[in-house]
Amino acid sequence: MIRQDKFKVLSLKHILLISLMTSLIISSCGGCGEISDKTTPLLTTPESETQCGWIYRGTEQERGVVVIVSRDNGYIIVSKIPFSDECDCNYLGVSKIDGKGDLVWKKIIEIETYCPTTLHGTVIERNDGTIYLTTLCVDPNTQEECVPYEIVMDQQGNIISTARIEGSLALVDYGDANYQIRTTEGEYISLRGSTMSPGLELCPMIIKHDINKYFQWQKVLGEADDGFYGIKQTSDNGYIIAGQSGNLTGDHADACLIKTDMNGEIEWRKNYGGEKNDIATSVIIAPDGGYIFVGWTCSYGNGSGDVYMVKIDESGNEEWSRTFGDSNSEGGFYILRKTNGQYVIAGSTCAADGDNDILLIITDSEGNCAIE
Repeated sequence: MIRQDKFKVLSLKHILLISLMTSLIISSCGGCGEISDKTTPLLTTPESETQCGWIYRGTEQERGVVVIVSRDNGYIIVSKIPFSDECDCNYLGVSKIDGKGDLVWKKIIEIETYCPTTLHGTVIERNDGTIYLTTLCVDPNTQEECVPYEIVMDQQGNIISTARIEGSLALVDYGDANYQIRTTEGEYISLRGSTMSPGLELCPMIIKHDINKYFQWQKVLGEADDGFYGIKQTSDNGYIIAGQSGNLTGDHADACLIKTDMNGEIEWRKNYGGEKNDIATSVIIAPDGGYIFVGWTCSYGNGSGDVYMVKIDESGNEEWSRTFGDSNSEGGFYILRKTNGQYVIAGSTCAADGDNDILLIITDSEGNCAIE
């Protein structure tokens, strides 16, 4: 397993949504694994010794939550880094990785007065090489105001500018907001409410606002024990939604996908996984019109929690699944498809010392390890 040198940037601790979800799934899988040799050369599947990915040492509870492919065929990973035990918010880490998996640079983003809490749907490398991302921020003192910020960085990761995005739709209730996207028509779709929202007993919902931010409709997706974390617009202008069915603090939760029409009406809902807790955190549309999701599994793989990758057809029927991990606890947060057909997964890995590191996995079109 390849691990890059640790960056000593900030002494930080817990995160909110992703952190709580990670803690629950790791606990349900039996805890973090043994502390592994930091120079172990491979991250492999249980069935193969082919190299699958790289691990980058981070600050204590850092997790890669979004990855994009850069113009030089490398990667840009955005990670969450805990702010403090008393503030349910995070700094953002931005890491540049070259095509061979080597860490080129890493930067920590702090915004005066406000602290980033979650990505707001956009990470882009522009034609001039600058990096543009947006993040949802909350006042660290009151934790009441959610405001969208845009951040521009140069090719070396230096911040060029940060600015509050005036007039944009901010998710109204920080603790009750999981994810938001903009549709092809410029409208807003939000996922709200789940067991991952501390102190809230809300059924998860999909909510639509029009291009002028006026409320259009909301639809309930499940029970209060369910949680949903990833969403994509489909070719028929409906939505595919990834999450979990059941409470992760209980005996059993399944990874769950829901397909809705353009009005949020459920067309089908299906569960995936085994006898233990499993979860889907991110979903994309496959070239054949089906879907691929990633997340965690405690039911399969090496047992202490592995990255879970599942391919399903357009009707939700499972076609194949893969797990990635070793004796530690690994989880996937985000998946994308490269133009060459490969898939890239960003996530985290946990060892017995409690630290979490950034995880980057590369597979071929069938989910097989693809690092040369």
